Amino acid sequence: YTLHKAPWSSILDHNIRGQILFPAAGFLHVLWSSQEFKGSTEFINVKVQTPLLITPSMREVKLHVYQIGEYCEVRGLDNTCYVTAYVKQVLPTTTQVKPEINVIGNGLESNHFYSYVRRLGYNYGPAYQLLDNVTPSHAKFGKKPMDWICYFDACLHLALYKSKSFFYPTGFDRVVF
Repeated sequence: YTLHKAPWSSILDHNIRGQILFPAAGFLHVLWSSQEFKGSTEFINVKVQTPLLITPSMREVKLHVYQIGEYCEVRGLDNTCYVTAYVKQVLPTTTQVKPEINVIGNGLESNHFYSYVRRLGYNYGPAYQLLDNVTPSHAKFGKKPMDWICYFDACLHLALYKSKSFFYPTGFDRVVF
């Protein structure tokens, strides 16, 4: 991931409590990119073992995926284990599920929502400030994401809607692509 060139320069906008952290959604992208696609891919018990701090002198982030059977680890060049997960290929389903959207009121506009989460320590730069009309159950994208990581990370911002204190996501129970 080259940090000072598109598309991954957006990672520098992932500012949490004054530090640039490689997004948890970015680790999911690393895992997803390493797979052969013969249908849907399921990631189970994705756990961030340690955060990856991006320093001002870093020009790129190099990560490797080590896989034995369904078990995977995302490691840095120094062999630090950042993420563990289980991955498997699943057959596509023909069942479609329609999501129920419960709209309550008008929702928060982008500038109000991101001002609110900034007070909690989430100092997202413009690349991550994607949601608009945010309610407890839904939001819309107010602008086009720069890349996959920004898109997926913004989807996680809904969890911050009613949050009264800081928390850092340390994993995902299950994600299917």
